[in-house]
Amino acid sequence: MPAVSGLVQTGHWFYSGDPLAGDRDEVRLLMADTLPDDQLLSDEEINAALRISERSGRPGGTCSTPALTLHAAAAAGAVTLELGAPAVSGTLTVGDSFTISGNTQRYQVTNTVTASGNVFTSVAISPGVVAAATTGTAVALRFANVYEAAALCLETIAKRWARYPDETIDGRTVHYSQRAATVAAQATALRKQAGHAGGGGFLPLVRC
Repeated sequence: MPAVSGLVQTGHWFYSGDPLAGDRDEVRLLMADTLPDDQLLSDEEINAALRISERSGRPGGTCSTPALTLHAAAAAGAVTLELGAPAVSGTLTVGDSFTISGNTQRYQVTNTVTASGNVFTSVAISPGVVAAATTGTAVALRFANVYEAAALCLETIAKRWARYPDETIDGRTVHYSQRAATVAAQATALRKQAGHAGGGGFLPLVRC
């Protein structure tokens, strides 16, 4: 039986309360690991899951680098951008998302564009640009799939619970097998949202 049910034993745990703060906070929201007195996984474990998700399949295209810049200035409200890099190839497609340096707003690509001459032209986005940005402003494309990462995290938790037999102490039965099955089902649902296991593709849930 776990020494302390649910609490992180090693590493660090932090949730800002704002999923816009970063991918790790969004993963915590998706897996409902947001209560400081009922911690599930450490920051380090979630960071690892995010790295693994980059290799296992992110939503969207095959852009060769996450570090882009605005190839042309973007006016406030713009819904089409030109993005480039000194050397970039591949595609951006529906479901890719990125931030523009200067604010936390995450934008979603809503069409498919192939790089030509190290530039992606006519990249359609949603929502419109919240604040004007000049040519050369840094753009950070998200390679990690937060749904995939959250599913990996929940699968880890399910495996941990599955290690313990159901037991009754002082008339109170703890059903670890049921906990494991419930968490595994939640992981499957998130994996479908990540575009795996016949889930119908990535769900375009934009952080607005």
